Amino acid sequence: MKKPDLRQKYKTLRQELSNDQIEDFSLAIANQLLKLDIWNNSFYHLFLTIEEQKEINTEYILNILAGKDKNIVISKSNFRDYSMTHYLLTDSTKIIKSDYNIPEPVDGIEIKSSQLEVVFIPLLTFDKEGHRIGY
Repeated sequence: MKKPDLRQKYKTLRQELSNDQIEDFSLAIANQLLKLDIWNNSFYHLFLTIEEQKEINTEYILNILAGKDKNIVISKSNFRDYSMTHYLLTDSTKIIKSDYNIPEPVDGIEIKSSQLEVVFIPLLTFDKEGHRIGY
């Protein structure tokens, strides 16, 4: 199956998930993360949930990171030059939805990409070789 076909198939399957299924899967993913040997790092990058796309609820992961007193980093995308700016998520971080419904920080404390130690990467599915297939 080609990438566009996989993308369409899994977008359709994900849209068929109920809210309860999404919550159950989100919690299961967060619990699996607790088993990984990644918790001795400081800076963790996480993308926030695009609810309209029925993505997993990353709030569970956010709660784990906050509970472990980790630096949580979120990004703002620039689709003109395909770049990202990373910001520390704090209590005062203002988040708005972009034109693509992506929750992003308005501004804040900028973090260099070289400081990121763990990055949770969103995906739609992956192929047999483990390559990510996004939107």
